[in-house]
Amino acid sequence: MVRAEGDRRRSGSVSVKKDFVEILGIKTFYAQAGDGALPVVLLHGSSPGACTEVSWPRNIDAIADAGFTVYAFDQPGFGDT
Repeated sequence: MVRAEGDRRRSGSVSVKKDFVEILGIKTFYAQAGDGALPVVLLHGSSPGACTEVSWPRNIDAIADAGFTVYAFDQPGFGDT
């Protein structure tokens, strides 16, 4: 599922920014939510179907609601990366 860069959607109770960043030449999809002072980075596993939008929606909401800034990205070969 490819999204437009800068897409912002609501996932549960928080607004989730969905975008791409280039890392070592790879266009990498990520989601960011919350505005807390401390970041939390979520890394999905390598099981079939693993990706940010499948693995983390409930976690992103809960962690952002707890006052953190959440970053979740799709590793190369998964999701939109």
